[in-house]
Amino acid sequence: TFTYYNEEPDSEIVFPNSSQVRSTIPQVDGTASDGKAGVNHVYVSIGEILGVTTSYFDGGSFSAATEYFNLTNYELNASTWDYTQAIPYTSGLTYLFRSYAVDNAGNIELSRSAQVAVQYDVTKPTGAITTPVQSTYRSEMALMTWSAFDLTAGLAAIPSDSVQIRVLEYGGDWWGGTSFNQADSGSAWRNANAGSPAAWNYSDVLISNQLVSGTTYLVQLRGKDQAVPPNIGPSSDGNDSNFTLGVD
Repeated sequence: TFTYYNEEPDSEIVFPNSSQVRSTIPQVDGTASDGKAGVNHVYVSIGEILGVTTSYFDGGSFSAATEYFNLTNYELNASTWDYTQAIPYTSGLTYLFRSYAVDNAGNIELSRSAQVAVQYDVTKPTGAITTPVQSTYRSEMALMTWSAFDLTAGLAAIPSDSVQIRVLEYGGDWWGGTSFNQADSGSAWRNANAGSPAAWNYSDVLISNQLVSGTTYLVQLRGKDQAVPPNIGPSSDGNDSNFTLGVD
């Protein structure tokens, strides 16, 4: 005897999902189920959009002109699957993910879900200090201004640590909020307290009172975008945005 069964299995993408811009996609994860016969295996397609063209990953590169499905690792008891092949993602591009399952009766999932679109971004934010100007002499520094921008994921919002600045007194410590008493450079970052991507600023009337005439100061900035995990730049410690100013 045998039981006739022709219902389609079901599968879906769990990770990544379209709610996030991703800076890492270590693998593709999903679930699969079937009412009676049970799932036998699951396939996944990964498309790369470049301009008006979508190319699909064929197990080695994005060379397939039509949707290409790769066999995943299906966990029978857990009804989950994953695809762990290393993928050559490119920053700034959008990727499309879709799966389908085949059950033990040979039924193929034809009513497939829409492709999951995910942006990939490993590019750090850019920034430039506008006030104070590089290598100038200042009598005060109550207001510091700078620009910061991130194309793909966008900068995180104020008042979080989306855009930060820190100030070092040469021969001494970093600005700690009330004086130049912060020895730990990682704890010296100060959040911007106003502005927009074109013109952020940090205002602190206390800092001018602590400047010592004839001393040189180093100002650094960094931004954090909304990718998951976030990209932080111009560099992880702000070293790409150094400049000094003298107070006389």
